[in-house]
Amino acid sequence: MQDNLSKSEQIDIIDKMMPIDKAWLVTGRDHWRTSALPLFGIRSLMTSDGPHGLRNIDPDKEHKPFGDGDKATCFPAACASACSWDKGLMIQIGRALAIECKGRTDLLLGPGINIKRSPLGGRNFEYFSEDPYLTGQLAAAWVEGLQSEQIGACLKHYAVNSQETRRMLIDAVIDLRALHEIYLAAFEHVIRKARPWSVMVSYNKINGTYACEHNYLLRVILRNAWKFNGVLISDWGAVNNRLDGLEAGLDLEMPGSGSYHVKKMVKALKNKELEPAVLDESVRRMIELQDKCQGSSVQRIQGFEDEHHFLALRAAEQSMVLVKNDKKILPLKLNQRIAIIGDFAAIPRIQGHGSSRVNPSRQDDMISALQELELNFTYARGFDQNSDEPDQELMKEALETAGAADIAIVCIGLPDHAESEGFDRTDMQLPKAQRVLLDKLWTVQPRQVAVYFGGSPVELPWVNRFQAVLLAYLGGQAAGTAAARILLGLANPSGKLAESWPLRLNDTPCADFFPGDDNSVEYKESIYVGYRYYVSTQKPVLWPFGFGLSYSSFEWSGLALDRDAFHADEKIQLTCYLKNSSSIPGAEVVQIYIACPDSLVDRPAIELKAFAKVYLEPGETRMVSFTLDSRTFARYDAELRCWVTDQGRYELLAGSSSHDIWLTTSVVYGGENGGELSESTTKADRVGANIGAGKSVYDRIAAGRLQTEDFADGRLLVNSADFSRRMRTAKSMQKAADDHISRGKTAKVNFNTPINDLGNSKLARRVMMEIFTGLQKAYDHPEQGSIRERQLIATWEQTPLRSIALLGGKEMDLYRLDAMIDMLNGRVISGGLRMMIRRALDRLDEASKDKDL
Repeated sequence: MQDNLSKSEQIDIIDKMMPIDKAWLVTGRDHWRTSALPLFGIRSLMTSDGPHGLRNIDPDKEHKPFGDGDKATCFPAACASACSWDKGLMIQIGRALAIECKGRTDLLLGPGINIKRSPLGGRNFEYFSEDPYLTGQLAAAWVEGLQSEQIGACLKHYAVNSQETRRMLIDAVIDLRALHEIYLAAFEHVIRKARPWSVMVSYNKINGTYACEHNYLLRVILRNAWKFNGVLISDWGAVNNRLDGLEAGLDLEMPGSGSYHVKKMVKALKNKELEPAVLDESVRRMIELQDKCQGSSVQRIQGFEDEHHFLALRAAEQSMVLVKNDKKILPLKLNQRIAIIGDFAAIPRIQGHGSSRVNPSRQDDMISALQELELNFTYARGFDQNSDEPDQELMKEALETAGAADIAIVCIGLPDHAESEGFDRTDMQLPKAQRVLLDKLWTVQPRQVAVYFGGSPVELPWVNRFQAVLLAYLGGQAAGTAAARILLGLANPSGKLAESWPLRLNDTPCADFFPGDDNSVEYKESIYVGYRYYVSTQKPVLWPFGFGLSYSSFEWSGLALDRDAFHADEKIQLTCYLKNSSSIPGAEVVQIYIACPDSLVDRPAIELKAFAKVYLEPGETRMVSFTLDSRTFARYDAELRCWVTDQGRYELLAGSSSHDIWLTTSVVYGGENGGELSESTTKADRVGANIGAGKSVYDRIAAGRLQTEDFADGRLLVNSADFSRRMRTAKSMQKAADDHISRGKTAKVNFNTPINDLGNSKLARRVMMEIFTGLQKAYDHPEQGSIRERQLIATWEQTPLRSIALLGGKEMDLYRLDAMIDMLNGRVISGGLRMMIRRALDRLDEASKDKDL
């Protein structure tokens, strides 16, 4: 098909299509490709997993969607790259990813921008931050870089997808203010600023409705309010009711369900149960997407490997966070006797596990890097990172090695099996083997530097025994060299935390209600996520959001506004001066927060609203400027269903973290000098003012008005019954998926039944074994005890049958599943006959393919 078809040309093509052609175009061809319609010049588009590297799987090979892909550059995972606070760097990474996609894929599935609600989130390593503003800014830059090279981005996972536990069935119960201010705000910014070509819709329900058929989220917000005109794609296996999804605005079902949903769409059109215009709009968007994507149809680019590895190294150096450096123990002195302790020094963790896992083109380790940099040191493994139990021989060697040195560099972290798509962590502890070693090391070596490799915060009760701590996170394929260069002072750390590090799990605002029960999870902390909670309640943390040290030092001065007051039609300029007062070139992140101390409506103590990473030579001073408007100071009003900027005085705070504020000023919005208040703002103030201490805590949250007494022992307390009664917009139940789910009122098993709920009958065990066989093949027959096996078990236990039928390959499809459900619900004869017919049709299909060959 020629590029850039006009609207009339698109309509002409659509008019020539039969209903079945249209239905196939919005149904995936297989696990990775969209359907092609050669008669209309429409080719198949290739999709591939991202977001920190290309995971390209040959779609024509045996169905193994969770196997290793081609070799590609593994850039730092989002948990690390977000700590760079560097939009320019994100653009460069996006462009590099696009170059690697060319000749291979059209649409890269990323970035992931869900909010880190809890440190236990199994997929946190794939996400940027607990803060929606930082997330949105970095993700928009990533998308701009990628799409500048004609490779499409697929922003994910929309929305409120902040846990892996029962992720395909869980109902996220959340109030509207938290939904918009915390969980949708990053999506809104990326869509308005970077215009991604597609958005992936999540598995979970939101307030009782699956995301893939959520009219409010997809049509009212995405399509109408944010003017998103790209393609909405289901997460893989997320489709519940295909017709409801189309009506809500979901365009493409992935992976393909074969003819199963195609027939349903054609039948619905024939019976006038589906408006033709609804399907036509999805078809038009698919045609437009193909016009834009130039990835798999162009020549593959070669010779970028060294350049991209160097970019991965720079990204890792700029993303690692130095959070402690007592008495400037770092950089290391070359005349010291140095011991390197810990398995991660030789085998660093560079990424998390799951669909984002990259087959790296190369992989550095810290031991080799230090040797190449000619540092004299001794090394002891200390522990096996894949084992929780201490190894006495390894520990003995580590203690002897550390005791004979002047200083010990201890490389600790979370093992590969602790962080993965498919399941959440259950605690914030390091493995037992590492805890025991750290307890004993103190007795032989008081001078220790900790280097942490992992995707999320952990509890560190030994922090006072460390003279320095470097958080390497999951730094990609060059992480080992980057950590070595920072330790030696060859690179100056400039990373800042993109998430708060709590002292312990119990300190987190959602500790009592994450990850919920089998059916739902209640977001009772509302807008108080991350630093918004810790700063508002003055809850101590290990290290605050935005924090990070440097080998340079900086001086702040001159925070000023170009006016004292403004109104809705105006923008204001905020400036300050930053000086590198050291003899070392370095970078600082200027962070701008707002506070609303006089507000009648409850607001978090501070909120991040602007930032800039500034690189300065020794002695250099630079003015840093920010442009702010009324939306900078706005909150979402749940009653008015819109963003509102209240009249009043706002403080502007400039600092190097959410706790380290160096300069302040203030501005007035509205009033005599700033314009009159709008009617909506006045109404919002009245709503807030009418909520008093006599109302429930939830009432005050919903209206945006909390009392000091609502925070008991630093924890926001909400009455569970009141929350459930008021916040649910629909009863959270296993919702029927199409007409076929339950043919009788007494049916116990349906398409949304998880495998572990099937029961223990002989037939159920046989069905489970058939499903499990298909899943083992899809997961490339994982070894016992491996991370891939744990992923498989999580999928086995928590995934609804409909999703397994789509993800498990040829051994299990929706037709077979439909027949199995009949059998499990007591209709053994009819279900068995349908299964036999399906297998006979498959044999005929295979025979036909052999004949063609």
